Amino acid sequence: RLEALLAGGGLDPDAELHLRHALAKELEDLGRHAESFAHLAAGKARRRATLGYAFERDRELFDALARLFPEPIAPPAAGAAVDAPIFVVGMPRTGTTLVERILASHSQVASAGESQNFGVLLKRAAGTPSPRVLDVETIERSMSVDLPGVGRAYVERTRPGSDQPRFVDKMPLNFLYLGHLARALPGARMVVVRRDPLDTCL
Repeated sequence: RLEALLAGGGLDPDAELHLRHALAKELEDLGRHAESFAHLAAGKARRRATLGYAFERDRELFDALARLFPEPIAPPAAGAAVDAPIFVVGMPRTGTTLVERILASHSQVASAGESQNFGVLLKRAAGTPSPRVLDVETIERSMSVDLPGVGRAYVERTRPGSDQPRFVDKMPLNFLYLGHLARALPGARMVVVRRDPLDTCL
């Protein structure tokens, strides 16, 4: 049935992607791995062509972050105040939701969902004119802003309205801000989730 639907044509890129995902799962379950992978690759190639994505833009971001934070940031001193947030970060599809649910099941921890607040507040503090929340210019200006002030504003804006003293922010792409978060909220905790690249990307 899935193959017949695919052969019928007339599918937009999103519909074809979902159909090929389903077909790839069926083929994987049947042990037909090469065919499964071919459907994943074909569906994602067509969808990617609609995105206008350029790897060079990401390379520039990562290079700028590496220049800004060339060395590991020292952990807070023993006895330092513990800030409320627990950041769960990683590439999408790495298991950040599972980790967030485990942490938020603790009686002292609430969930703040996936918040973009830190990136937006940093962008606003940097005052860069581009429409992107994070770009090279914002990264280059970011260390001249009041990062502890951004951290305080982030906690005030993001903390859920509950009695728990800690909260989890599981925006996966906050991994781009780990250096800034360590400076803005030195007592915050960070959980970085990693998974095999094939599982993450496909």
